[in-house]
Formats: sequence, C-alpha cells, structure tokens
Amino acid sequence: TLFRSPPAEELTPLEKRVEALLQLANLEGTPDIDDEDLNGGLDKEGEADRKANFTDEELDILVDNIAKFGPKLFGTPSTESNIEEKNKIWADIQAKINAVGGKNRSIKDVKKAWNDLKKKTKKKLAHNKSQALVKSGGPSNLQPLTPIEKRVETLLNVKGIDAEDFKEEPEEAEQWIVANPELTDKTRFTINGLPTGSKIFVRVKAVNAAGPSDPRLHPQPILVKEVIEPPKIRLPRHLKQTYIRKVGEAVNLVIPFVGKPRPKVSWKKNGAHIDKSQINIRNSDCDTIIFIRKAERSHSGKYDLKVKVENLQDKASIDIQIVDRPGPPQVVMIEEVWGENVALEWKPPKDNGNANITGYTLQKADKKTMEWFTVMEHYHRTCATISELVIGNEYYFRVFSENMCGLSETATRTEKSALIEKEGKAYRCPDYKDFDFTEPPMFTQPLVHTAAVAGYNATLNCSVRGNPKPQIIWMKNRIIIKDDPRYRMFSNQSVCTLEIRKPNPYDGGTYTCKAVNEYGEAEADCKLEVKGGLTFCGLLMQGVPPPVIDA
Repeated sequence: TLFRSPPAEELTPLEKRVEALLQLANLEGTPDIDDEDLNGGLDKEGEADRKANFTDEELDILVDNIAKFGPKLFGTPSTESNIEEKNKIWADIQAKINAVGGKNRSIKDVKKAWNDLKKKTKKKLAHNKSQALVKSGGPSNLQPLTPIEKRVETLLNVKGIDAEDFKEEPEEAEQWIVANPELTDKTRFTINGLPTGSKIFVRVKAVNAAGPSDPRLHPQPILVKEVIEPPKIRLPRHLKQTYIRKVGEAVNLVIPFVGKPRPKVSWKKNGAHIDKSQINIRNSDCDTIIFIRKAERSHSGKYDLKVKVENLQDKASIDIQIVDRPGPPQVVMIEEVWGENVALEWKPPKDNGNANITGYTLQKADKKTMEWFTVMEHYHRTCATISELVIGNEYYFRVFSENMCGLSETATRTEKSALIEKEGKAYRCPDYKDFDFTEPPMFTQPLVHTAAVAGYNATLNCSVRGNPKPQIIWMKNRIIIKDDPRYRMFSNQSVCTLEIRKPNPYDGGTYTCKAVNEYGEAEADCKLEVKGGLTFCGLLMQGVPPPVIDA
C-alpha cells in the first residue's frame, strides 16, 4: 500500500524568488510542447501520438461542444439514461476531434485536454489578478489570454461548467511512500500518523513469487479527517451535589470529558456568560478547569457546562455555594423575670451567611463586672429560659448566631437589664385542666379455649383494663361462681385468673369473665374440656350420692 506524501514545507523568500524565475522560464519556452516532451519524450510511438498537444482547430471544436453541451456533461446524472446520454456526447466530441486531427484521440484524452485548458486559463487569471494588486510604478508581468482561453473564461462563469468529469493520475514526479514495510495477506489496512486536513493518493500492489503487480490507484484523493467521537462529560461524583466552600478559600474544579475532534467548551453562570476577570477558565483536549483564587459569596450559583463537537453536544450543571459566618440576631428581648429565672426571646439574623443557621450561643454578664459567661451552646430555638441566677444581681444577656462556618463575629445584647429581686415574686401557676383517664372495661387479652386433665389443677387467664378499676365476675355456663371451694379467683396488675382445683369431666363447660365499672362492662368466654376420670352420670350410676359428687 502506497500513499503520496503531504505538501512540502513553506518555501523561504530566496526559494520563492527561484520558483518565480523557473515559472518565467517555463512561460517563455517553446509553445505547444509539454514538459514531458522536453524531458525526453515518450517511450512508445502510439503513446506519443495520444499525448501530443491538441491543435488550435481541435481545441476550437472541443470548446464549441463544451459550450453547447456543458450543463449536460458536467451536471449530476440522476438516472442511468442520463449517464448513457453523457457518455454518448463525449463519444461524439471524440469523433469530431479525430475527424479533424486524425490522431485517434481517446475520450480520456479529450477530457484531459479540457481540464488542462481550464487549469491553464485559471492560472493565468490568478496571475493577472495578483499583478493588478502591484503598486503603481512597480514592475508588472501580465500574461495575455489567447482567443481560446478567453472563450474558456466565459464558459467558467456558467454554473456547472467548472465541475470535474475527469480525475487525472498524480504526476510521476510525486513521491510515493510505502505505508506497510512488511507484506500483509489481508485486504484491509489502516495508515496511521497522517496529518489532519491533508489529501493523499493511495495505490495498492499485489505481490507473489514472481514479483509485484502494476499498482491500482484509488480514483480520488482521500481527505484525512479526524474520526468524530461524540462528546461526553465525566462529571466527578463529588460535584453531583452542591459544592460548598468558605469565603476566601480557593475553588479548583477539574471536569474531564471526551470527544474528537477537540470539543468546544462553553461555561455559563445562572444563564449568563461568566466574567473571566473574576473566574478563570482553562480548557484542554480532555478536561476543563474552573479556578477561583479567593472565593466570594457572589461566586455562588449554578454553573452550566456545554461541550460541543460539530452538531453533537453534552451538558452538565454544577451548584457552587460559597458560605460565610452569619450576622448576629436582629433583636434580643427580656420577656419575663420571675424568681431566679429570666425568659428571653430573639429574632433570627437577616444574613445567614448563605448557609442554614445551626444554633445559637447565649451568654450572661453581671452588670457590676460585665464579664460574660456562656450559659447555652448550640441552642436551636429562638426563645430560652435562663435559670439559677443570683438573687439581688442585675444581668445583661447577649446571643450569637451559628452556622457551619462558626459563630457570628458580633452578638446582639439586650437593651435592658434583668434585676433578680430579693423578695421575689409569687409564682403564678397556670391553670391546667385535668386529663380524663376514665374509660369502660376492655379486655386486652381474652380467654383461650383450654383442655385440662382430670385430677390436675387448671387455670384460666385474661387481662382487662378500665378506669375506675372494674369489678371481676366469673361464671360457669352463665351461672355466677360464688363461695365454691373448688374455685379460686384472684387478680394482679389487671391480669385475672380462675383456678379450678382437681377438675373432673363434670367441671367442663363454658366459662365467662365479666368486668364491670360505672362506665360499662365487657365479657370474655372460653370452653374448658376435662379429659379422663368419671363423668357426673357415671358416678350417679355407681350409686354415689350427689352431695358427695359435688364435694
């Protein structure tokens, strides 16, 4: 794979003068003879005939047909029929030229002749235009146009005639550089290290044991462009929340990003452009830096970053908060003095230092000494009661505000002092209404169905609440249990218990606990099943008297 090297470096003034002399010599050389003929001609007689200069008669026919069919020849073909028509026109022009000159010109030669004539005319026009800018009295070297070139100048002003329909190969004198020193068996290759913006020609040769083939040239020059990579801002995690700094501290934020070619970076603060006299912005290929040497509260706000590559862009926002110490409370007042106590109240400060107020510090001072002592720190409310003051003394009080930066520089003091009188004042007890704790009975834990074994004590438990304390009544099968030695009833901490001593199947049934007070009543039921032993009917059938069974 070969590619043509980019243009050489800029010529020195001396080299430019030599180049001008060479151009002058070329212009004064033998007319109608190419440089190739001067350098030795062509190798083959057929090639010499093909590349011989066109005569004026041939050029007249060429220019006449270009003027007639120019829009069709150089317009963009939209369909296959238009391409065929275009090729047919070139073939007709070729036949007309060959009929006059008899040199067997090809369509490629005809197209190249038109391109050469066009380039020569443009070169003369550019030269004459530059000579027109020479100061009056200076040397002038105008190059007059031939009649054919004047006709070409007129055609160049027609829209579309200047389009290219022929791509000529690079000159033999151009330098070709091998892009891959080692042969590759793949049909894909990447050429690295090319300067962005340059144009190169590329040709490829196939190589086998017999040697390399003739090169295959890419028909058009390739423009080296940097691959577009969409921009993406890599916002650091600590900048996704509010960035807080104190007044006087430095702010140095580095925000990396990616994107190719080099993205365009723009900053805005609260929707307006940043004042670069106060905030320094430094941009590079991969990051942007916002730097503030000494932060002030005016630097607080929302900073919007936009990174743009052509029509693609990415945005990010950063909230910067510059905080300072708060101002003192607006006013501190003594609301009331009683006994050894003083009630104070104050208003929050007007200036919170651009941060939330986290608390207050209260101090007291005896009027005689005016020495301040702290009585409360980090206090959150705007009213407080100072206690344990010395009877007979007179006190002043002051309050500091506090935020994340610390205490306010000054404090607000009470205008009047508070005198703790020796006799004191009678304490006025506020009238409070007694809370009504009365409620009707309510079981918080009901009775549970129980199975007991005959001959072993069984207990039934439940819990009840109520105010006043409710009276508890136990019933078996809705019959009140009273003065029966086989049952024992007791209550402790609202837990009611019924104990059945050595039950037998006769003791089974439905038991009810009833709680009653003056506000209502409540009941809880459960079933008791006694397993084992003889039933009441069984004892009667065995001849046991009922009084004995009940005993």
